[in-house]
Amino acid sequence: MKEKILHVDGDAFFAACEMARFPMLWNKPLVVGYSIASAMSYEAKKLGVHRAMPIFEVKKTFPHMAIIGTHFELYHMYGDKLSSVLARYTDRIERYSVDECFAILTLSEMNKYGTWENFLLTIKNDVQSTLGITFSFGLADTKVLAKVASKYEKPNGLTYISESNREKVLKKVPIENIWGVGRATAKNLQRIGVKNAYQFVKLSESYVDTYFHKPLAELWHELCGRRIMNLSDSLEIDLAKSFQSMRTFKPATDNKIFIASELSNNVEIVCARMRESDLVTKNISIILKQGEYNVSQIEVVMPNYTNSPSDILNYLESSFDKLFVGGTKYRQTGFVASNLKPRAHIQNDLFNVQNNILENSRGYMSIVDVIHNKFGNSSIGLLSSLNAVNQMNDKKLVDEGKDPYIWNLPLPYLGEIY
Repeated sequence: MKEKILHVDGDAFFAACEMARFPMLWNKPLVVGYSIASAMSYEAKKLGVHRAMPIFEVKKTFPHMAIIGTHFELYHMYGDKLSSVLARYTDRIERYSVDECFAILTLSEMNKYGTWENFLLTIKNDVQSTLGITFSFGLADTKVLAKVASKYEKPNGLTYISESNREKVLKKVPIENIWGVGRATAKNLQRIGVKNAYQFVKLSESYVDTYFHKPLAELWHELCGRRIMNLSDSLEIDLAKSFQSMRTFKPATDNKIFIASELSNNVEIVCARMRESDLVTKNISIILKQGEYNVSQIEVVMPNYTNSPSDILNYLESSFDKLFVGGTKYRQTGFVASNLKPRAHIQNDLFNVQNNILENSRGYMSIVDVIHNKFGNSSIGLLSSLNAVNQMNDKKLVDEGKDPYIWNLPLPYLGEIY
């Protein structure tokens, strides 16, 4: 094939980001979280700490364990940097999560390094020397195989799955560890004698087409080396020149007001990052995700550049109405601002409209940013984001063992500003 799919996965990512801040914690047992363990170092895992373990229990069982609260902005910063380094080698990148990326590597680029293995090692060394933390890299013909490859030798792994070693690798992958195979599906496959990925691909195509639903059949084809899943079109952009915010919520919902609020909150997050870097955009995209392989996306080109969430949401309202399907349950929203440009480089138009837009929003948004820096990002925001912010605050209070009804008192109605 003239191109391969790369998957990059962070090693104990949250803990690694914290250890990068505090080098004295390297190779030490470390737990990240407030009321429960959200993440932990490999050393902590070996001692028996697991995700969602109550922090009080961690302290009681391991009194000398290092415990640090979560800092999501820090993790997103490292995730953005990962994408920017990968963008040195390819402009076809899918940011799958804060610490995971897929990317397309081409044969023409590989030829500069001699072999796929050399190309992979070059990128890995560049990423890890730039960020100062380790990642596991996997390269293969398909998305699912690339995901298998990245997890094959964790942590700090480097695996290229080719025709010559695919059988060997798949024999060592339990069926329940395959990306996209849930517990119920794994149990059903085990009942028919399928214990690992190799036994899964040895099933006949006619059997798969007859008895498996479409997503599972697609996994089978991908593990056989036939590309079915492409990189998400919604994120096939140069991430070095874009900002994005994606949030998954549980349970999935068809509540249009809540989903619009989630989208509004994503817009506010991205706009804050643009203002922090003094960047603006007029190329924006919104994403609604139902399931793993069911993503809806629409792109909008605004007439003028801005980094104000109010300006952007005015243009997105009609697009959201087109994208949203009533009665459909969504579990994730996303917002992408691409083709970012420095605010100082934007030329004014004949009637001074562009300059007025930037200057008018700059005045009040600078006050918003000051309040955010002093009191936190959720201290002030758009009313359209309130439902999403309240849900996140409620979840945080529950995690901390507090009653959301007591701590989140209802806001008094003070009127509207026109």
